[in-house]
Amino acid sequence: MAQSQPPAAEPVGAGSVAAELPDGASQDGTVFQNEPIFWNKKIGTPVPTNDWWTQVLFSRFGESLWAFPFKVNTGERGLSVFLPTRWAENGRDLVSERPIEIAGVDFAAQDTRVESWGDWTLTMVQADASNPDATIHTTIGRGLPYVWMEFENVEPVLKLAGGTDVRVKGGGNVERGFAADSFLLKDGDRMIAVAAPPGTRFTPTGEGENLAVS
Repeated sequence: MAQSQPPAAEPVGAGSVAAELPDGASQDGTVFQNEPIFWNKKIGTPVPTNDWWTQVLFSRFGESLWAFPFKVNTGERGLSVFLPTRWAENGRDLVSERPIEIAGVDFAAQDTRVESWGDWTLTMVQADASNPDATIHTTIGRGLPYVWMEFENVEPVLKLAGGTDVRVKGGGNVERGFAADSFLLKDGDRMIAVAAPPGTRFTPTGEGENLAVS
């Protein structure tokens, strides 16, 4: 079997750089320069290219955002939030399964755009493709046990994995809907709290394990 040869190197200071570009690379570097950047920052603002969330900048929808303890995917309908609790058989990857999906009624995002960031946090915005005034803002952070979402002109819907137990303080009637500023979701060994403004009402929609939020 033929083995590929490492590229020739040219010394630079105490290190070195490849003497030639790899096959398929743009000779003048304009391919990367002309790629769209999904953000809402002013021209001239430096772009972070090596952070844990950087791929959101260069893809229409950001996925596999490991904010620990959660993993977050964004998509056309909104967000999928995973709480991994076990390792894959290879011992290297956490298993992402049974997400909580936070969507909007008749909501279809144009894309996911970076709005702001800090040392540990990221705020993203999704705007409806046909109504830019309908938006979902999401903030996640490394080591934060929260996913913070704000909805504007969007009717939120929680889509739960089948068999998820909804536990309301005081034993509210889940089947008929309930008003609460917080409640608990128990899915096997996963325990996730949902918090909302006082007086928020959660109503089963009749479509699987969905809860409409109003």
